[in-house]
Amino acid sequence: MGDKKFPLEKILNVSLRAYCESVGEEASVYKLQGVHLIDQYQPNGFDRAGKSKAIENFASKVPENAEAVVNYQDSMAYNNEPGNSEATVTISMHGTAVIRKDQKKSKKKK
Repeated sequence: MGDKKFPLEKILNVSLRAYCESVGEEASVYKLQGVHLIDQYQPNGFDRAGKSKAIENFASKVPENAEAVVNYQDSMAYNNEPGNSEATVTISMHGTAVIRKDQKKSKKKK
C-alpha cells in the first residue's frame, strides 16, 4: 500500500448496507474486494502490542483506493502440539474493502 497507511478507524465490523446508509450512498456505486491476512506469533510476543502489529499488517493489505473496510472479523487460535515446545498464536483477519467504482465522482449530497 506504499508509505500511506490505511486509517484503522475505517476498518469496521458493520455490514455494507449499514456503511452505505451512514454515508448516504447506494451499494451499487462501490466495487468490493476481499482483504485477508493470517499471521503467526510466539505467545510470549503476542500481547496488546502484538495485536496492534497484526491489525497494522492487515491495514497494509487494504487497497489504496478503498474508502473503508466492512464486515471485519478476526479470530485467534493458540497452537501447541504435544511434544512441540514451539507454541504459536495464529490470528486470522478478514474484511471487505469498499472501493468507489468511479473515483472522479464525489459523494452524493443529501
